[in-house]
Amino acid sequence: MENNFCRLSKKSWSAKLVYNVVLYSCIFIVIAILYMVLHSFNLPKRVLFIGDIICLFILILSLISSILDLTIGFKRYGYKISDSSIEIIHGVYFTNINIIPIRRIQQVSMEQGPILRLFNLYNVSIVTAGSNTSIEYLSDDVSSQIVSNLNNKINYFATISQNKTENYTGIIQGLKSISQNNTENYTGIIQDLKSDDNKNSDCIAPCNNKHDLS
Repeated sequence: MENNFCRLSKKSWSAKLVYNVVLYSCIFIVIAILYMVLHSFNLPKRVLFIGDIICLFILILSLISSILDLTIGFKRYGYKISDSSIEIIHGVYFTNINIIPIRRIQQVSMEQGPILRLFNLYNVSIVTAGSNTSIEYLSDDVSSQIVSNLNNKINYFATISQNKTENYTGIIQGLKSISQNNTENYTGIIQDLKSDDNKNSDCIAPCNNKHDLS
């Protein structure tokens, strides 16, 4: 199943490496500042020891997460676009598959941050009514093709939806016209019946007068 997904290039791996280096360097700086702040106070040795253990644990966990993200996470990451949906597979510890129906997509665009700009890569942002998802680290040609393809599909589904709405509107208007014609026919029949009743009443009245004279 996972073999059917499109995978990222080596250039994407390099960009991801730079991103991880920047991210975990910031984490290391924060931990180093926290370490110096803790040791600047005259705290009990037990408190300092616990603080050192926590800082060391965070550093080791960050290093392991970075390595796993660049190996297992990168190898597992992929995407697949069909006529009706987009599937994105990702995850390090667990495999997750996001399925996005194309009918629900409201907007598709290309995004590029500072690190992606260095490698001329883009993220394809996919916006739906309830979420915002991205296909990450794509080349310029691939991302442009995906955006163009998805926009064509979105327009196609929008046209189908509009045609269905127009058809339903036409059917409703036709039913209203039939109902109005039936109402007019019933009204005409009732008026004819009333007219016949009036004529019958006119005929009966003289007869009654003749009986009265006799």
